[in-house]
Amino acid sequence: MPLQPRELRLADAPPPERADAARNRHAVLAAALRMVDQCGVDVVSMDAVAAEAGVGKGTLFRRFGSREGLMAAVLNESETRGRPPSCPAHHRWDRGRRRWSGCWSSGTPGCTST
Repeated sequence: MPLQPRELRLADAPPPERADAARNRHAVLAAALRMVDQCGVDVVSMDAVAAEAGVGKGTLFRRFGSREGLMAAVLNESETRGRPPSCPAHHRWDRGRRRWSGCWSSGTPGCTST
């Protein structure tokens, strides 16, 4: 019987991501993207993102380290996608206001006025 090839990890490579951790990461980034899209980056809190994503606040801190780490991951995700998923194609990042133009939605849970 022939041997099946196996993929070998590099010695210094991080361990593979568990399925539940991948689901949590996806849920957190999706929730944070929605909230940044709707509220602007300055008013989104770790508590609100955790509640929106359905995870504990500790999960966010273990995964991203800080609010700044989470926002860096959100920025990376939004740049990878080109814009937040709920944004129409004509909306763009407003550097002065530090949010997506035209994506304002008042009354969103976790959002406060700017």
